[in-house]
Amino acid sequence: MLIEIEKIQQLISNVRRFDEKEKGADYFAGWDNAIDTIMLDLKELREVRNNLKKLKIMKNNFSKETIELFFSGGWSPSWETGINNADCLHHILGRVSNSPYNAAPLNNFLDHMPEGRKGLLPLSSQIVQKQYLKKTKKYLDVLGYKPTKKDLEFLEKYKQLY
Repeated sequence: MLIEIEKIQQLISNVRRFDEKEKGADYFAGWDNAIDTIMLDLKELREVRNNLKKLKIMKNNFSKETIELFFSGGWSPSWETGINNADCLHHILGRVSNSPYNAAPLNNFLDHMPEGRKGLLPLSSQIVQKQYLKKTKKYLDVLGYKPTKKDLEFLEKYKQLY
């Protein structure tokens, strides 16, 4: 994933350099070339985005139904910030369960990756886990979600964290 982010940054940098270089006398003619470059870069960015989506789906073994509980309307608010920029579901207690009660919508880079969490408690801290578990339970209760047998087992097993 880091390689993909670096590639995006490089593509953006290329467009900026091209723009600065072309602000001379032949400015408008330069924009024809810039547009061609940007279109190629957009094609590459789409490919990178699609690869990232495939990675998330492969690594995230929450069911489609669980994902839809949190993302059915498009973006979901991040449990960390409340901003509508969550783009992944985090297993709150690790991969011990794929229950929706173990899911927290987060922004993968800003809230989940160590680079983005600077100054925040680690996701593995019990304080953060309790906070996310409570938010998830409240969210699912408001939705009217009916827990399955496995969900009830999860809730019983980790009830001390609620």
